[in-house]
Amino acid sequence: HDSDPLLSAVVEKFWEMEVDGLHSSKKTLSVNDKKVLDLWDRECAFVDGKFQLPIPWKPGADVPDNKRLALSRLRNLRTSLQKRGLYEPYNAEINKLLQKGFAEEVPKNPKASSERTVWYLPHHLVLNPKKPGKLRVVFDCAACFDGESLNDKCQSGPDLLNRLFCVLVRFRQHAFAFSGDVEAMYMQVAIPPEQRDALRFLWYSPAGEIITY
Repeated sequence: HDSDPLLSAVVEKFWEMEVDGLHSSKKTLSVNDKKVLDLWDRECAFVDGKFQLPIPWKPGADVPDNKRLALSRLRNLRTSLQKRGLYEPYNAEINKLLQKGFAEEVPKNPKASSERTVWYLPHHLVLNPKKPGKLRVVFDCAACFDGESLNDKCQSGPDLLNRLFCVLVRFRQHAFAFSGDVEAMYMQVAIPPEQRDALRFLWYSPAGEIITY
């Protein structure tokens, strides 16, 4: 293709991308990444049809009492949902989490434990313009209170996602390719009972009472 410099440059660039992409598909793990994987390898369990993994806390992680923030966000959320006529659909999504066992109500008189980390996750509505009538409840782990967030207290762990370029290149290997999706993927991973207080959230009962889940 020497007669077409532009085409030669495009082809050369493509092969550079492919070689770089295949080489970089093997990601280097940091010391902290290896610690998180070791933790999950040791403590991963299969409980009631779900894989259960512990939260990879940073050493000495401690969080302030952020219930005040969660209450403020909850009231603002309710006002916004009611103005937009979306309170009932949002409430239905919360109820789905409960019905499917992804969330549970905190006991009225939980056993006190100084070792348990308690954190309240604010949540909000996300609408997809490509899917009219469908909404999602999103829990905000990055919400800050007194300059601290839940995300700041956890090891991020390694990036386990496959590079999209490498996935697309592998589509050339065989005559057919299959793709799939895991429904409610993040909700399918259970958390050990002793760590669940770090993932509390607030919502309303049918009578308007604020319930802790």
